[in-house]
Amino acid sequence: MAETPEIVSVGCYNQRRRMPTISTFYGILIRMFFNDHAPPHFHARYGEFEATIDLGTLDVSQGQLPSRALSLVQ
Repeated sequence: MAETPEIVSVGCYNQRRRMPTISTFYGILIRMFFNDHAPPHFHARYGEFEATIDLGTLDVSQGQLPSRALSLVQ
């Protein structure tokens, strides 16, 4: 049975693409596209929460995470 790609809808995304998961810890998924739009960033998902994190500053540029999950990501 073929796996259905998830719908990515963070920031400028709203299309069916597989976002590679590069790390998983304590229920937090870290996802990142290679050669994505600027500024460099990654996506963190924890339960129903999702945030885009700037790689240079580790600030949340979009979305939100619970404070404990955010402190683990930063």
